[in-house]
Amino acid sequence: FVAFLDADDEWLPGRIEKGVAPMLDDPPVGATFCRLHRVYPDGDRDIYGEAYKKCRTFPEYLWPSSYVQTSGATCRRSALERVGPLDESLQSHDELDLWIRIGESFRIVEIAEPLAMFHDTPGSYSKRWDGARSEDDYYRVIDRALTRCPDRYAPHRGVIMADAHLHWGILYLVRGNHRRARLFLRRSLAIKPTVTAAALLAGACLPHRAVKAVLQAVKQMRNRAAERGRAA
Repeated sequence: FVAFLDADDEWLPGRIEKGVAPMLDDPPVGATFCRLHRVYPDGDRDIYGEAYKKCRTFPEYLWPSSYVQTSGATCRRSALERVGPLDESLQSHDELDLWIRIGESFRIVEIAEPLAMFHDTPGSYSKRWDGARSEDDYYRVIDRALTRCPDRYAPHRGVIMADAHLHWGILYLVRGNHRRARLFLRRSLAIKPTVTAAALLAGACLPHRAVKAVLQAVKQMRNRAAERGRAA
């Protein structure tokens, strides 16, 4: 088995045992992933991928779950040998490309329990974001999958592309590039109209300061709700 751990992340007790267990019990399982606590520089925390999961409108025909993060993944070594390693030609999204390739040949099991810590660290490698290269890599991953397994993905091509454009609309909106956000949200709406994309497009027409204030208020409400849940 092979487990992953990014340099500034942490595993919690039980991470390896619980990550390996489903593969011991079921040979067709090629990989597992657990959830992670995401820790922000100000000390706030949430579950990695949970906020984005709530924005996802489309079925996950191509992309793995929003909760997948490298430090929560464990793979069967034979699965890696079969599908190949991380693609070094991709500067970003190489891990998502790997999960997709594993999922085409094996089952992937989600462990709905946070067993690792993802530290949102300013200045870390993941923060050195090259938007144009990241965008290019993302769509390269999609094109390769459509070419590699046309029978699997072609019937869902429209949904896959609408989902991809929605992803980039959200990403650019959060990062304050409203012009690019509007471009991708309109692309998503042109393929598969959704309330989510329409609402985000309306938000992308507002000044970023207003959008940022709303996102911060939503985050604070979620944190308070989580604290009440833990207290109960």
